[in-house]
Amino acid sequence: MSRYAKTTLVLLLLAAVCWFTELVFNPAGFELILFVAAGLFTMLFVSFGVLTLARKLWKTVSPYRVFALVNGCIGLAVLIYAIYDIKTDTGWFAGLFGVMLL
Repeated sequence: MSRYAKTTLVLLLLAAVCWFTELVFNPAGFELILFVAAGLFTMLFVSFGVLTLARKLWKTVSPYRVFALVNGCIGLAVLIYAIYDIKTDTGWFAGLFGVMLL
């Protein structure tokens, strides 16, 4: 098992623990910290998962290039969702989540 595969499994475990703790126990005062940590570990898990698959399929690929491309795609998806949220939300806190994402 390569070091990227081990890192991917550790990140999956950390993301699962953060999401489980946030959704089940919901400790007072730590909601935002757990939410940010869960999101961060999930994005890193996706990045390292794609990196692991790319290294399995193509041995000479640069890990930095794959990691940058995946993070760029994640960033573009967040940007598109933030613009969508700002433009379409109605109500009391209209578009607040989109502004916070930007």
